[in-house]
Amino acid sequence: MLEFSVNKKPLEDAMKLAILSTENSENLITGHSLFSIEGQILKVLSTDKKSRLAKAVMPAAAQENFKFTVDPRKILKLIKTTEGDTIYFGYTPETMTAQVCLSDDKESFVALPSFDPDTYASIE
Repeated sequence: MLEFSVNKKPLEDAMKLAILSTENSENLITGHSLFSIEGQILKVLSTDKKSRLAKAVMPAAAQENFKFTVDPRKILKLIKTTEGDTIYFGYTPETMTAQVCLSDDKESFVALPSFDPDTYASIE
């Protein structure tokens, strides 16, 4: 599993921006945001493929570069349920499943579906 962590506040702000840019999406795929980990940077890219585009960039703690998609609405709901300052993510490419851990122990998580990030329309 590929993993990274990010501070809660910048992620929360990014998810709010992502939701605004995808609120008019006509299908499930464009309702997702692309999470791209490059070095110690997380980029979150979102668009409704018509008139809105959002990009958020923030520091992240990661060991590998990887990409996945996830619904920003679900991430924002999860963020609002935790009191901690750090959100932990895991991604399993074989099953295209993202895991969101809301505590340091990483034993409790919510699994979310991802679309293939390689075929997800490029919006960079």
